[in-house]
Parts: sequence; structure tokens; C-alpha cells
Amino acid sequence: MAYAVSLVSRYMGKPGKLHWEALKWIFKYLKGTCKEGLLYAKHESSMDDVVGFVDSNYAGCLDTIRLLTGYVFKFCGNTVSWKCNLQHVVSLSITEAEFIALIEAIKEAVWMKGMTTSLHTKVKGAKVYCDSQSGIHLAKNQTYHERTKHVDVKLHFCEGGYCKKGNSR
Repeated sequence: MAYAVSLVSRYMGKPGKLHWEALKWIFKYLKGTCKEGLLYAKHESSMDDVVGFVDSNYAGCLDTIRLLTGYVFKFCGNTVSWKCNLQHVVSLSITEAEFIALIEAIKEAVWMKGMTTSLHTKVKGAKVYCDSQSGIHLAKNQTYHERTKHVDVKLHFCEGGYCKKGNSR
């Protein structure tokens, strides 16, 4: 829902018929789901970690041809944080696009782990699951490569044990 509203709001200055149709669809959806909601419950089996899932869509925005990134984080089995946005960085490859998405999710994981610590909740760690083997490899192996020399130093934030084999962390 947040993404749909964000997308339509880009055209507030000069909306067209298609934008009005999308806005009507959003209101119909809200009317039909006004009694729906999220139920938060404590699940003992998932108390150990903050768990996140991340993905990106290289040149996913049809209007701007920019990278679309999304992630969702769960704690105690409940969704507690999510984000879907266009990246402000132009990526030159799918690997870099996935790597940028992974970095954004890792920053959120670090923040989420700190938040749970400040709430005096014992958390073993934060895990981030990514489906891109090339992004994970780039995060773990930050040496100079001819094909990845354009990746800026600031993107090598995840060096510190957050990127592990098996599509996690």
C-alpha cells in the first residue's frame, strides 16, 4: 500500500487519467480492507534473532530506470520493519544493484539489533537473507576486481561479519 501511494504521489503536480484511476483503486482497496490488520504475537521459536529479507530490481522503475530496493525485517516472528524505495545511486550492474540493496538491509539490521538491545531484549544476532550470490560474494570478498572497481568504498560497509555463506547475514 505504501508503495502504491508513493508511486501515485509522484504525479500530484500534473495527474493524468491513469493516475486518477490508480487513486480510485487505492481507495477501493482501503474500503475493502478497513477491518484487516496486523496481529503481533510472541513466537518463542523465533526469539533469537532479528531476521531480514532483501531483494532489488535492477532498473525496476519504468519511469526513471532506477534501482528498486526492498526489504522486510521480522522479530519474534512478526514483521516490524519494511522499506521499498528507489535508490539514489546509479548502479552499473546487477551485482552492484544487489550489493547496494544488501548494504541498505544490513544498515537496518544493525539498527534493529541496537533497538532490541536498548529494549533489554536478548537477541543473539541479526540475519539478512539475500538471493544474490554475486552480491554476497562482493560483500564478503572486498578485494580489487576489474569488473567491480566502480563500487565506491562507502559501499563496503558490511565488512564486519554480517555477510556469511548460505545467503544469510
